[in-house]
This record gives sequence, C-alpha cells and structure tokens, in this order.
Amino acid sequence: MRIMKGFCAVALLVCLAGCQGARPMTTPTDRPLPTPSAPRETASPAEPTPPPTPTPAIVPTAAPQESSQPLPESPTPQETEAPARQGPTDEEVLAAYREASSLYAWFAGYDDSALMLDFDDALVEPERTLYRVKKPGVETLESLRANLKNLFSDEIVDALLPVLPPEGAAPFQETPDGLYALPAGREPASDKGATLTAVLWPEGDPAPTACTVRVTVELLDSAGALAPDSPQIYDFTYAQVGEKWVFTNFDSIF
Repeated sequence: MRIMKGFCAVALLVCLAGCQGARPMTTPTDRPLPTPSAPRETASPAEPTPPPTPTPAIVPTAAPQESSQPLPESPTPQETEAPARQGPTDEEVLAAYREASSLYAWFAGYDDSALMLDFDDALVEPERTLYRVKKPGVETLESLRANLKNLFSDEIVDALLPVLPPEGAAPFQETPDGLYALPAGREPASDKGATLTAVLWPEGDPAPTACTVRVTVELLDSAGALAPDSPQIYDFTYAQVGEKWVFTNFDSIF
C-alpha cells in the first residue's frame, strides 16, 4: 500500500516537472514578420550662408516729356493703280487741235495768221494778188500738204488741197522765191464769245485708238449778250491712223 502511494507521488512529480519545462509550439505563420525600419537620414554637410544682397537705392526719375517730333505714320495699304493710258496726253491733243483749227481757218476763208502771209511781198496777177507764205517749213505745195497730213486724215487733206484743183481756182502759186497764197478774204466772225475745249476719252480703255475733242462756243448777239441758240457744241474725232494721230473729221466753228 505504501509502495503504491510512493509510486503515485513520483509519477505526479514527473508530470509536474514535464509541464513546467515544456514550451508551447508555434507555427511559422503565427510568428509576426519584422517591420523594416525607416532608413536613417544622412546629415548633409552644412552649406555656407550667402552674404545678403544689397538693395539698390531708388532714384526718382523726371516725368516723361512729350517729343516734339511727330510719330511716324503707319503705312496705309496702297491701292492697285490702274494702267496708265497710252497715246497722246490731253495737252498734246489740245495743242494739235489749236494748230489744226488755225490752219483750217485759212481754207475756210478767214484768218491769215496760220500761213503768216507777208503783205509786203505780193505776187500780182491779172485778176488776183497773192502774198508770200512765211510759215516755217511751208515753202512748196508738197511741204504744205505734208504739214496738213500731220493734222488731218488723207480724206480731209485731199478736200482742202486737191492734187488737181479746178483751172484757175488754185489759191496757191509756187515761184522760185517761195509759195504765194491768196488772203483768207475776211476776218474771224465777231459774233462768237468764249470757247471751252475738252478732251473726252473712252472710259476703262488703257489703250484707246480715238478720242473726242469737244468745243463749246457761246454765241453773242449784236448787243453782246448770249444769243438764244447759245451755246453751240462741236465734236471732232482725233484718232490713230497708222502710226500718226490725226483728226478724221473737222469743221470751222466760225
């Protein structure tokens, strides 16, 4: 009986010793993973502090003054210029008209100034008296014809100066001393007033071959006042014929 109790006591002591020395077993998954520690900051060497920048002193400036010179103008867009008109200028056309009118006046029976007759140098014939022509460049009938052809068309020249004039009707006479002509016969009419001459060109044509010379004449009555049928208008055509510009129709305004 004592032996049984002693055995039981020994067994109890062994069990107690085993319980105290044994540790509980843990699996790898139950053990918490170590948390990585943050890297330590490496202290950088201290940089030298720059010296303070001096602040510039504020100097008061004078108030701006207006410039006496005008500002340059901004360029304005230029319009496209129309092509220049070809042919004679208005001044050249009017000069041709004045010369043509003066020369035509002698053939119309008035105004001897175009031929510049010398009344001190006469050629006396049985039924008429002619006077020498002093117009420069007009010493013969051919030179007179050439002068006319620089102003009028061939049709007008042939009517003014026929190649074969009627017998006894030729108003000219050629001599070794020069060309003689009959006087015009009368002075310009005195019932005319002011005249206005204008050159009319076709619109929109940079190379026209003809223009119109318009002559406006104011008629005066015997008292010097404007006549009822005043003014009178004459239109003469100045056209390019071949290489020349000439009048293709013409008439006397007196």
